[in-house]
Amino acid sequence: AVSPWRSLAEGFAYAANDPTTRIILVATAVPFFLLVPTWSTLMPLYAQDEFRVGPEGLGWMLTAIGAGAILGGLAGPMLSRFDRLGWIQMAALAGYAFVLIMLGVSPSMMFALPFIAIAGAAEIINLTVGQTLLQVSSPDAMRGRLMGLMQMNPAIMSIGSVISGALADIAGPRGASFIAAIAAILAGLILIVMSARLRGLRLSHYTSAAKLHPRH
Repeated sequence: AVSPWRSLAEGFAYAANDPTTRIILVATAVPFFLLVPTWSTLMPLYAQDEFRVGPEGLGWMLTAIGAGAILGGLAGPMLSRFDRLGWIQMAALAGYAFVLIMLGVSPSMMFALPFIAIAGAAEIINLTVGQTLLQVSSPDAMRGRLMGLMQMNPAIMSIGSVISGALADIAGPRGASFIAAIAAILAGLILIVMSARLRGLRLSHYTSAAKLHPRH
């Protein structure tokens, strides 16, 4: 039996040498580094210092994230059937960043709640599309190892949370939100502009290949 550490190393080695796998993993990791930590780290600060709604208001905000995640979980599989999945993943990233900006300009919790729900949906859609792309583009022998690499996103989120908290100390919750959102938008633009592979990712390419070369 292959040890977990060896499987992880083989997954890293394959991702490092395969451009498609590498760009999918990066596109999926960007929200966990820049955007998801904003919600987990800054939401209590918004509830206490910006909206002044206390623990009850924080509960409503967290509920909105959960409700949006449920909607994203329903929409993600449907969107994953579209052909140009790379663009859909980047659109989810851009939408996520946009609603974070809207959170930063929200005058009240009630104004912010719909945007918080959209953020929850965008997060799940980005992740679902990324997982779909990784599964269809991976060789059978590597699929489990590569999917395991996605489980490292919570560790990436922890690093982002430290940075997000430091930014909040310097610029406040709203300033930290703007910085994270702008950084995510710039990261998405760089990925789109620099990676023709991401722009060209098509689900039909892999499904057509599977029909021509069926797995046994």
